[in-house]
Amino acid sequence: MSYKGFKIVCLGTYCLPRVIATVCNFKATKAQGEKTCPYDLAFCWNFEAILNNLDNEFSDFFSGIEYDFVQNNEVKDEISNIFTSKFNAKYWKDDNAGFIFNHEDGFTFEEFKTRYLKRINNLYEYINIEELELYFLIATFKPITNDQIEKLNNIIMRYRKPDSYYNIILNQSEENLAIKSSNTKVIDCAEFNPLFKGDWGLMLKEHRKYTLADEFYRKINNELMKIILRVN
Repeated sequence: MSYKGFKIVCLGTYCLPRVIATVCNFKATKAQGEKTCPYDLAFCWNFEAILNNLDNEFSDFFSGIEYDFVQNNEVKDEISNIFTSKFNAKYWKDDNAGFIFNHEDGFTFEEFKTRYLKRINNLYEYINIEELELYFLIATFKPITNDQIEKLNNIIMRYRKPDSYYNIILNQSEENLAIKSSNTKVIDCAEFNPLFKGDWGLMLKEHRKYTLADEFYRKINNELMKIILRVN
């Protein structure tokens, strides 16, 4: 697939958007030149914290980060029922904001900071490419509200015209999201949550071997084709 004309930018709340967009061939791989952004590989149980980062241009992003042990029960609310075996190890994290950087172990703080400053710069580089249509892809187990989407839109419109970007929510909560914003599409996929109790990244990359992973892939791929490529 040609990636000319559009770009998917991942806005959390964990690494599913980057993985599924790449598996579905709507996003290039790192080897193909795709740049990593700050929420591609970070885990966050608090979408409001992501909005606050964007709102203040990451001015206090590093202030609460420490390297410490992460217990499974720290992953709060309904998320804990899904990611029951993903943690119990030391990671860079921010308890107040709700971030766990579970792909960044083995780095000093300065190495971690250098890596994430680069990812933040990549995010704003993509946001400011006017000739690209942007799709902000969000996956969440906790319902996103109209107020949060309104806040996101108000932030993004500091940089972009209203008709130059769209939001796509992969809704893994059990609630139906009644999002009013005309530039926001919701893909309901809670039925596939059992997939995420296993090694879902591997299963999605090899989805043809796993029935549930393949069904999830097909649903997301079809929905992205409708939204991005306008294929009915």
